This record gives sequence, C-alpha cells and structure tokens, in this order.
Amino acid sequence: NKPAVRVVKVAPKQAVRDEPFLVRIAVDNTGKVPAENVRVVENLPPSAEFEPITKGAKRTDKGDKTDRRDAAVPA
Repeated sequence: NKPAVRVVKVAPKQAVRDEPFLVRIAVDNTGKVPAENVRVVENLPPSAEFEPITKGAKRTDKGDKTDRRDAAVPA
C-alpha cells in the first residue's frame, strides 16, 4: 500500500482585472497509508492575500519577485 496524494485547484475561468477572486487548493490522501512530508507551493503575486486553512500553512518569502505560500499537509 502506498499513499496517493491528489491535488485539486479550483479557480474562476475568468476574472476581472483589479477585482479579487478566490482560488482554493485541496490536497487529499486517497491512499490507505499516511502521506508524510507533503508540501504544496503556490506562486502568487505579492498583492495576493493568503488564508491558511491547514494547520501549519504559512506564507514564506524567498527573496524573489513572487511570494510563495507553503503548506505542510498532514495525511
């Protein structure tokens, strides 16, 4: 048995410039054993707001022009 990590990203097909829109990223382990050390990284513009839902999710700044939002996702 192996873990089976599934990532689903949901966003509007279209957006209006300078208007906010919501993007959701769901990570599930559909396997029968725990998935350990899973990390999801999404590159977003600096103006984007980030709301962590997963415990341990955090915003990180790697010093480049795009902020990275990282989440360690427990199984």
